[in-house]
Amino acid sequence: MSEMTNTLGATLAARLAWPAGPRPWGFWATSAWGAAAIGVYLGAAILTSLVMMDWRPVIGLEPTAGTILGGALAIAVVLVAIRYTGLPWRDHLALRRPERIDFQFGLVCILFLVGAYAVMDHFLGDRSPMRASSELFRSLQVHGMLVPFALAGVVVAPVAEELVFRGFLYRGWSPGLLGVAGTILLTSLLWSVLHMKPTPGESLPILCVGLLLGTVRWLSGSTSLTIGIHMAHNAVVVAWASTIAAPLV
Repeated sequence: MSEMTNTLGATLAARLAWPAGPRPWGFWATSAWGAAAIGVYLGAAILTSLVMMDWRPVIGLEPTAGTILGGALAIAVVLVAIRYTGLPWRDHLALRRPERIDFQFGLVCILFLVGAYAVMDHFLGDRSPMRASSELFRSLQVHGMLVPFALAGVVVAPVAEELVFRGFLYRGWSPGLLGVAGTILLTSLLWSVLHMKPTPGESLPILCVGLLLGTVRWLSGSTSLTIGIHMAHNAVVVAWASTIAAPLV
């Protein structure tokens, strides 16, 4: 029994140990670091809500502050994790300039997302998931918080989330048992849970966007491209919010 315990302990320690030489973290260590990054991202949102609870701030200030703080902390966790691998952080996160064909594919993906939202809004009308956030954006406009909220949602959130999910987690998980397909599916599910909406109709589009971003990451080998698509998606949402609102992801 003691020998079995020692063996299991040694195996677990080996899986969580710092990489020997410049190489990415394994599955379990990547999962632990990823959980820490997601944890501080969510924790910052909860913390800002608790701190501002008695201040009665204007609408949109809490999520804006939470996104900026959480995004910065999540990126910091990822960079610390990569530092111990000995790999350049740009290489580890696949922050490379997309090839021309990849860039063109990214534009097609953006147009596809916009078209999909337009079709859903046309056929579903008031039941369309895109209209769920329209009232929020109108309130943000009234209280003068639309620009800060948009900057957090269009710049900070896409950068932080893509670096964590399609950058760090993808790099650590895809070479292992999950493979590329399993990694795309799991990161998309986790990412959609992070943006959980009240109804399945609102959550499904987010899962589909996640699957699309994961596929782009695989085909292009560039997290820079997924960041660009994510930012463009959210920018379209904000610009379109006065008439047709889609779920900000």
